[in-house]
Amino acid sequence: MKYTCGSVCYNCGSTEGIEYHHIVPLYVGGTNNISNIACLCSKCHKAVHWGGHINDYRATIKTGRPHKVSDDVLDAAFAEYTNCQIGTRECKSKIKMAKSCKIKDMSYYKRYVKERGIVSVKNNIDIILKKRGYLKSGEIVGETVYENGTVEVHKWGI
Repeated sequence: MKYTCGSVCYNCGSTEGIEYHHIVPLYVGGTNNISNIACLCSKCHKAVHWGGHINDYRATIKTGRPHKVSDDVLDAAFAEYTNCQIGTRECKSKIKMAKSCKIKDMSYYKRYVKERGIVSVKNNIDIILKKRGYLKSGEIVGETVYENGTVEVHKWGI
């Protein structure tokens, strides 16, 4: 069975310029499930994101939901994740992120790696744990690649 959100704005009833709005944003753990999507016309959608009245689009600071955890907690968890000290599952748990979401899709994570010149992170901790159930001391568990070409290989427990 295919589910759809419809083609009428939930707020004003318009059928013009329908857009899909995530009620709980993806970057704070929301999902693409139909229960987290609202149909809004472009006018109402803009008003939701800019925090003003529908007829008043002031270009002020975006409102919206705050992070579930502080920026310090996010920074610490992402540092441990990019240095392969914790796996994806533990990182998501620390930042109170839904299991179905991807860390790499979070806007805060994208900004975190960009500020540090990180091009890619390969973290294999969860894969190794799922396959074997434990990590060996000195075992390669991932790598971080930087913009300058440096590749940092991470070993467990070292």
